[in-house]
Amino acid sequence: MSNPTVSPKYILDLIEQVEPAIWKAFPTSKYKNVENYMKRWQNGKEDDFGNIYDGNFDIYYKDNQHIDLDKTMHNMPDEYILGIATELGIETPGFLPIMPQKFKNILKDNNRTAYQNFERAIKNTYENPDESVLLATTVLDSLIKTILNNDKIKDKIDFKIRKNGSLTEQANAIIKVFKKESSSSDCPKEIFTLTNNLSTLCKTLDDLRSDKTPAHGSLEEDYIVNDPLWAILVINTTVTLGIFIWDFFNKKYNIEKEISQSEIDIENIPF
Repeated sequence: MSNPTVSPKYILDLIEQVEPAIWKAFPTSKYKNVENYMKRWQNGKEDDFGNIYDGNFDIYYKDNQHIDLDKTMHNMPDEYILGIATELGIETPGFLPIMPQKFKNILKDNNRTAYQNFERAIKNTYENPDESVLLATTVLDSLIKTILNNDKIKDKIDFKIRKNGSLTEQANAIIKVFKKESSSSDCPKEIFTLTNNLSTLCKTLDDLRSDKTPAHGSLEEDYIVNDPLWAILVINTTVTLGIFIWDFFNKKYNIEKEISQSEIDIENIPF
């Protein structure tokens, strides 16, 4: 077990809330669905037999058959307990939501290429900050494209912007939709002010990717991002923008990828 990063009592109390919430989240095929859910958080590699290796934690089983969720959770790193609590809507007083993990889950479920690029962006932060900036901004670009090309939204967006628009053009398009979908009664004017700045932020990220990374080639004398601090700022900015944009449109249009009927049929055996 890893060294605790949060008060042990805090984590134990949180597990007492999180564990039943996980079981409750899956009304049918509980063991199978809970196991699959935990594998997604495990974030490892899968072999030909469906076994996960090189994950962030181990999954334990009862009689080598059903997942032992209690033992698994008590041997997980603290940040994953907090992350699951955040996703399930359980309050974690004193701790901000684990945003990077939530962002990775969104990407993993809806845009695998963007997910892989985000993983690379994080790994490159210190050794290759310029590549990290390039990848992080490309991930935000990909996520916005995924939203704009969703069947429930694409008719609201110009085809050229959906397919070939720059990050700046896509951000402007998505902000216009946001403003149309948000009435003054459910969205304070200050939030509208913040969303106006989304356009500026996306343009800045766009310019940074074009001018200060190897995206379009560079001359020897050109400045390229060389400080991990700048890369960290860019990654955190893309995470914040990406989660807000995704959560808003998912709430309005339910754009999460739906489970196929074949998957539902396989998993319809009740617990």
